[in-house]
Amino acid sequence: LGSSSANLAGSEANVTGLSLSNLVPNSVKMENITLDWEISFDGSTYTALNSTGPITFFSTESSPSASPLYDLALEKATGYINGSIAIVGMLNAKINQEVTYDLVDINDKSGNPLSIYSDPAANCDEFVALLKLLHGSVSSSTGTVKIVWCGDYLRKYGYQRTSRPGAWVTMQYNLGSQPHFHYHAVYESLLTYDPVYATATHPSYSIIEKASSATYQEGPTLPTAAIDTAFICTH
Repeated sequence: LGSSSANLAGSEANVTGLSLSNLVPNSVKMENITLDWEISFDGSTYTALNSTGPITFFSTESSPSASPLYDLALEKATGYINGSIAIVGMLNAKINQEVTYDLVDINDKSGNPLSIYSDPAANCDEFVALLKLLHGSVSSSTGTVKIVWCGDYLRKYGYQRTSRPGAWVTMQYNLGSQPHFHYHAVYESLLTYDPVYATATHPSYSIIEKASSATYQEGPTLPTAAIDTAFICTH
């Protein structure tokens, strides 16, 4: 893998400038590697010495943009991707397998998305914050977090569900169990990724029900809701 010259002084040798090649794969993954050391006094005949390791190496797509860069983020991201070329797609799918969607989760994880792993219940914006962090931990470029809802810029329409009195929402997605949302967070990186449901679409979801006069909206922050009492969802 590599070699370097060194001067012996007593029983120790200080080796500097050691260049290693072909050590880690040309893909995004984590590898535990053991280095076997050999010594040669003539440059042709080598004698085995000790081994070092196993040493954990993280191979990324490019220089990570995440700052600070956490070991746990590298471990999770490279483990999820594991050599696949579908980097964001694998992150999106694997987060869904470890984290539970919980609309009433009261533990705020906005300070560090990695705290989800010690309390694996989160709402949609926390899912997406984790996806963005893991993507930035293996890539120099990341996508955009978007909050989507139905309404308009000045008045975000909301309607009430008869099946859940007091539950005010703005839209229903044509997605999986056809969930109702006040708002929903997604991650855009070429496709629109939703780690809550492990789906990806281009470019946005189909809305099958919304408050009267409301239109699809998106923005970088969470909306506040006004109430449109003229519309009541029956399910």
